[in-house]
Amino acid sequence: MLSLLSLLSLVGCTGLRGPTAEAMMGSDPTMACFRRMNADPEARRVLHDKVGVGLDGPPTIQMLADKTAPTEEERQALVTFTSVRQACIAEGASYRRANMPPEVWMQIEGLGEQTTLLFARLYAGDITYGDYNRIHLEQTRNAMLRLADSDRQRAQAQAADDERRGQAFLQGLQAAQQQQYQQQMLRQQQIQMNRPVTTECSRFGSSVSCTSR
Repeated sequence: MLSLLSLLSLVGCTGLRGPTAEAMMGSDPTMACFRRMNADPEARRVLHDKVGVGLDGPPTIQMLADKTAPTEEERQALVTFTSVRQACIAEGASYRRANMPPEVWMQIEGLGEQTTLLFARLYAGDITYGDYNRIHLEQTRNAMLRLADSDRQRAQAQAADDERRGQAFLQGLQAAQQQQYQQQMLRQQQIQMNRPVTTECSRFGSSVSCTSR
C-alpha cells in the first residue's frame, strides 16, 4: 500500500532544525503497526494486487487501470483490513499529539480518514479498484506536499527567529562595547584628575620659570 512516509523521503532537506515530519512519522507507533498489518499473509493474498497491501511504493499501472469492483471475499477482506488499519491509527494518537505539531498530526489522521471513506466507497461498489488507487495516490501526494510545506514554514520561522536573536545579540554586544569604552574613558579622566602635580621652578637671573607635570 502506498506509504506517506515513503513519499516524504523524496522531499529532501528543508533546513529545518529539529525533526522533520518524515522523522517524526518514522517513530510513530502507527507506522510500526502498518508494517505489521501489511505483512499479514491473508491480507496480502486477497488485496495485494488490488490496493497494494504490502507494496512498498506507488500503485502499479495494472492497479491504476483496474476496472473491477471487489468480490464478496475481497469485500470481507476490506472490512477486516479497514478495522485493523483504524486500530493502527488510534495506536499512535497519543504519540502524535505529544511529539508532533498540530499541522502534522492532523494531516496524518486526515489522510487516514480519507482512506477509510475511500474503502467504504470501494466496498459499496461506488468506485472500482482503479478509481480507489488513483484517488488515494492523489490524496497521499497532496498530504505529502502539505507536510513538506509545513516543514519549510517551520524552517523559515526558525531562521527568522535565529536572525532576530542574532541581531539582538549584536546590538547587545555593541552596547556593551560602547559602555566599556565610555567607562575606560571615564577612568582615564579620573586618573588624569587624581594624579599628583609636581611643579618645578628654575631661576635665571631675575626671571623665574615654573613647569607643572
